[in-house]
Amino acid sequence: MEMNTIEEQIWDYLDGTLDATTHAAIAAKIANDPDYGSCYRELLKLHEQLGDLALEAPSLSFARNVMEEVSAVPAPVALKTKIDKRIVYAIGFLFTAMIVGIFAYAITMNKDTFQMPEIKWSNFTQQIGNPVYLTIFVLIDVALGLLYLDGYLRRKLN
Repeated sequence: MEMNTIEEQIWDYLDGTLDATTHAAIAAKIANDPDYGSCYRELLKLHEQLGDLALEAPSLSFARNVMEEVSAVPAPVALKTKIDKRIVYAIGFLFTAMIVGIFAYAITMNKDTFQMPEIKWSNFTQQIGNPVYLTIFVLIDVALGLLYLDGYLRRKLN
């Protein structure tokens, strides 16, 4: 048997965690097997020394001292991400320029009748992809631009 198994069995024997049949079997092995006997004597001495040790306890004012230290530490402040306003303004300008450019293109193509031109999606489809994606992109640009304008005007009025 491995030494770890012998030690584990003897520790269980010393701790009294074994059932009656296993306890009797280990007692017989200790009496008959020299490896078990020597290991038992060593562990019994160690067990007695550990039993003689006094448990250390914290001082009576330990909890009070710890709580005073905890209360002395300032509470953490919630971190806020700082966003550079120039980036926000650049994105807003980009969206606005794209929307103004599309409307300017639409108006200049039919300046006599001032009607929105019929865009032939087949040219865009070959270059960009599905016309539905372009329509969704333009609608999102318009919505974001309006949200940005709304926030800007609310800040100006307050």
